[in-house]
Amino acid sequence: MMRMNHIATRTSDGLIHVQNYVGAHKGQHHIHTEESFKRWNEHHGAEVEIKDGECTCGLNKAGMVQAYDGFISFNDRFLSPPSDKPYPKDFSFTLYYSDDSEENELPESVQRALDRWIGDSFEQEICCECGESVAMGSGKFVNRVPEVSGILARVDGNRPYPRGGWVCAECDSKIFEDEPVPDDEVVTE
Repeated sequence: MMRMNHIATRTSDGLIHVQNYVGAHKGQHHIHTEESFKRWNEHHGAEVEIKDGECTCGLNKAGMVQAYDGFISFNDRFLSPPSDKPYPKDFSFTLYYSDDSEENELPESVQRALDRWIGDSFEQEICCECGESVAMGSGKFVNRVPEVSGILARVDGNRPYPRGGWVCAECDSKIFEDEPVPDDEVVTE
C-alpha cells in the first residue's frame, strides 16, 4: 500500500507551498497562509514540517491549487480566515442589443462561464445532499461522485447544501434507492 507524503516549503513571501507525493509521483500542489496550513495539518492528522526555501511552481497566491495534470484551480479553504462569503442565490439579467431588442435569458456560453466562476468562487468539497466533508482524509473521498450541475442549478433543484460539488457514496445510493426503475429495465423471470 502506498502512502501520501507532503513536503511543505515556506517561501520568502510568507506563503506555504505543499507538494503531495504518492510514492515518487507528484500529486496536488497547494498554497497556504500560516493559519490555513495549521488548520490543514490538524484536519489531515499530518505532522508536516515546514522548511524555509523557494518554490518554482509558479503559483503565487494562497488558495491556488495545481493538480497533478497541471490544472490550476482555487480553494478558499487555504485562505486565512476561511471565506464566509455567501454564494449568490439569484441573478436577474437583461441583455440589451444594438438593435434595441432585449432578452432576459443568458446565452448558454455565458451561463456556462458564470457557473464556472461561481463554482470556482464558492464551491466546497462537501456532499450537496448531507453537507458532510468528502475531502481527502474524511473517509468519503474515494467513493464520492462529482455533482456536475452548477451551484445555481443545485439551488434551483433545492439541494440542501448547494455549495457542495460532490455527492457522497451513502447519499448517492439513497438517491438511486428512491428512484423507481423504468419498466423496460425491470428483470422478471
